[in-house]
Amino acid sequence: MLKTRKLYYLRYRVHVVLTQNIQSDIRRDKLDIILRILSIGNSPVKKTHILYKAGINFYQLSRYLDLLLKTGMMEPVNEPFLAFRTTEKGRVMLNLFGGTELEVTEAPDFLSKVVEAEVRKI
Repeated sequence: MLKTRKLYYLRYRVHVVLTQNIQSDIRRDKLDIILRILSIGNSPVKKTHILYKAGINFYQLSRYLDLLLKTGMMEPVNEPFLAFRTTEKGRVMLNLFGGTELEVTEAPDFLSKVVEAEVRKI
C-alpha cells in the first residue's frame, strides 16, 4: 500500500511540475489580462479573488484595476463587502474583444491566383 501511495505521489508531482512549466511559459498581453479581470467581475468580487483567478500579482492588479475604474469599466460596490464588479461599458468591451479568436478560412480566389502565379515564376 505504501508503494501505491508513493507511485501516486510521484505521478501527481510530475503532473504538477509539467502543468506549472506549461503555464509559466504562456505570456499574456494587456488586453488578455483586462478581459480576464472583466469576466471575473461579472458578479461582485473582492480584490483577492480577482488576484488569484486572473493569475496576476498585487502590483499588476492595482494598476489594471485603477485603469478599469478610471475608464468606467468596473465600479466599486460597498453593500455586502468592499468589492468590484463590471459595468455595462465593461461588458460591452468584453463582448467586443472576448471572441477575437479568428477562424482560418479559405483564401479568396484572387489571392490564390496571385500565389499560383508567384509559384510558377519560381
